[in-house]
Amino acid sequence: MHVISVGLCEDDAELRSVLGRALDTEGFEVRATATGHDAVEQFSSDPPDVLVLDIGLRDADGRDVCQALRANAVDAPVLFLTARGALTDRLAGFGAGGDD
Repeated sequence: MHVISVGLCEDDAELRSVLGRALDTEGFEVRATATGHDAVEQFSSDPPDVLVLDIGLRDADGRDVCQALRANAVDAPVLFLTARGALTDRLAGFGAGGDD
């Protein structure tokens, strides 16, 4: 049985931990990073099945991270994690290559 791997990029340590534990409890294999740079480096060389990217990272915009991953041929679905809910924010996420 294939375990679905989730690449999680969240710079807030507490939120990263909570999300990681919740996904792990649901049976996902979680690979977490705290920076956009680390996400691009790690997930480009070994892409997960799905990605969850924070938009407001300290070192990068998650949409830029998504674009870099897409440029490196990572085609895993990307879900953006953000408190932003405006239509323009959602459209910008889709424009960067995100799926939801």
